[in-house]
Amino acid sequence: VHALHGQILYGLLGVVAQVLRVALVDIRRRAVGDQQGIALAAMDSAQRGQVFDLIEAYVRNMRPSVADRQMRDLRDAGLEKLRFAWAGSTTPDAPHYYRLHGPTLIVARSSHQAQLLARVLELLNAADLAVRLFPDHEALPYDPFSPHPDIIANRLATLAGLPSMGRGILLTPISALLQRLPPAAYITQRSFNIAAGDELVIDAFRRRLEHAGYEAAEQVYQAGQFAVRGSVVDLYPAGSATPYRLDLFDEEVESIREFDPDSQRSTGRIDRIDLLPAREYPCDESGLDAFRRAFRNRFDVDTRHVNLYQDLRAGVHPQGLEQYLPLFYGETSCLLDYLHGNPHLVVQDGVEEAARDLSRRTHERWEQRRHDVERPILEPGELFFTPEGIADRLDALPRTDLPSAEAPAPRTPVFETRQPPDLHIHERGREPAAALLSFIEEFSGRVLFAADTPGRREVLRSMLSSFGVS
Repeated sequence: VHALHGQILYGLLGVVAQVLRVALVDIRRRAVGDQQGIALAAMDSAQRGQVFDLIEAYVRNMRPSVADRQMRDLRDAGLEKLRFAWAGSTTPDAPHYYRLHGPTLIVARSSHQAQLLARVLELLNAADLAVRLFPDHEALPYDPFSPHPDIIANRLATLAGLPSMGRGILLTPISALLQRLPPAAYITQRSFNIAAGDELVIDAFRRRLEHAGYEAAEQVYQAGQFAVRGSVVDLYPAGSATPYRLDLFDEEVESIREFDPDSQRSTGRIDRIDLLPAREYPCDESGLDAFRRAFRNRFDVDTRHVNLYQDLRAGVHPQGLEQYLPLFYGETSCLLDYLHGNPHLVVQDGVEEAARDLSRRTHERWEQRRHDVERPILEPGELFFTPEGIADRLDALPRTDLPSAEAPAPRTPVFETRQPPDLHIHERGREPAAALLSFIEEFSGRVLFAADTPGRREVLRSMLSSFGVS
């Protein structure tokens, strides 16, 4: 590390190596690289101190206020979440390369764009890198409807995994980044696990699930549901890909099996399951009491005529209760608060305009609905962070801006290309692949066939083989 005071090719934490035209490839190359080097958690105190001195040397190139915040966040998060990689000569002043791994946050201008980017990155992900999508509620501000349970489950699962994500990619639309979220400690405090051999009293377990926001059902088919039938408990944990079936012997968990929600047939056996809360707000008595007090203090209305309030008193979770989330907590969090340390920020073009547009539409909908005494609503600033406030937090992060599709590309390489002829295989023709075979015969270069799934690749390979193409 002492040799790093020589000629340095690249440094992360605010130093962007280069901006490429093909932005997704750039993201993948920087974030997906092999986990080379040493985790800082594996170093001794002297080595860690030297690496921290190196980090500080680069961070201090920023504005003092930003540099102080970066160093404080790094110390609070813990250096053990970073990896130090080295390549090149170990001789002082000789060329070398090093990097420090950390998470990447990609902010998209819309939910649709975030989903598209997530699918592309999953396709390009050849290094088993964690790629997580944090969606918005897919509902308009002040809608009297709750998000689909699967959306809530995916959001909670993503939030639960962020504190331990040292290296990976998190994608989110700007609408989700503007939302106020439960305090960062909420999920940890209300999560629990069950293992085979554990003691389980059904009545107490049922109450615990209800307090975690799970809903009793005749048959379990979506996240956040459970069903009790004698000594069998079916459970679909939030964020899980499959539901589980607990078989009890007296008051002991004899086995835990996955099962198909369509056929209801049990499949593989597992040893343990982890359960997240099923809702973004607390559902135990203390949490609901706190909400009711906050509701009465916040709104000067007769609660006897507020259906939402009366439903909650009757033990029913009313639709659209997520629009009152801040009343459940003394304070709320931002998505950035769930990430330990400072991620590298990648911003899609149009994010700032989308944030301002969402803020404008939110205020318009608030103006239309704020006089409804039977369903009073919170002000926009109570449900969302302001675009300016989020922009200030993002300005403190090392950042790459993705160019728009219309932006001219600097130093764009020019390749000699032309539109290929019609090469369709006509199955009913006398010579189905005549055009393709003629093209391959006359073309002097190499030919690449692409398929979008492994299954279609094998079908294509078999078909080409039948035409003598290998």
